[in-house]
Amino acid sequence: MKKLFSLLLILALALSLAACGGSAPADSHTVQDPAATFVPAAPVSAVGTWTLRDSGDPAYAPGQVSLVLDENGGGYRSVTQFKDDFVYADYMELRWSEGSVVIDGVGGITLLEGDTLTVTWNGVTSTYVRTGLAPAPLTPPAGSYTSFAVYEELEEYPDDSFRLLFNADGTGTYTGHGQDLPMTWNRYFINVDGEESFYFVYDGSQLSVFDGEYQIILAAD
Repeated sequence: MKKLFSLLLILALALSLAACGGSAPADSHTVQDPAATFVPAAPVSAVGTWTLRDSGDPAYAPGQVSLVLDENGGGYRSVTQFKDDFVYADYMELRWSEGSVVIDGVGGITLLEGDTLTVTWNGVTSTYVRTGLAPAPLTPPAGSYTSFAVYEELEEYPDDSFRLLFNADGTGTYTGHGQDLPMTWNRYFINVDGEESFYFVYDGSQLSVFDGEYQIILAAD
């Protein structure tokens, strides 16, 4: 009887071990949540320097026009002009957002495809290609700057001295021709009395202000 009981106990133990070893989940493969590994593509941005490639306007040739679109939604258009064998640049302030751009109060539509930007203004469509990053201009320190040289077609022109006061909050004052006029400014342009805008560049020591065919140099007081 003891032998039979021992055999039955061994048999029960063997069946129990077999059951444990044979049981397994129907599918032991771990399925990973796709959302855990999905990395969304970075949004395509129009920030950069763009150069005219195909012009819809016969007045402009490829390479003659550039657009600078910065990360703040601002920038400018630069047009290379030719007059009497002299080459100079004319600048116009712009505002932009994805899909649209406004230059000098005139709105246009943009279509961005990689490094190609198609722009339509007043029914005229032109294509630009991205040729670099938007330059990061230096901001002039708050203070007063006085003109000391004027150039026309690279030749020195008599300086009719004036002064620009830059406040840190983007306001300021133009002093010249016997009057003081309110002024505002941003990264690229000075606007005097809410009327004319002038493109400027600060190189760390002096200001260069561009007024059509003229370049005016100012130094900190």
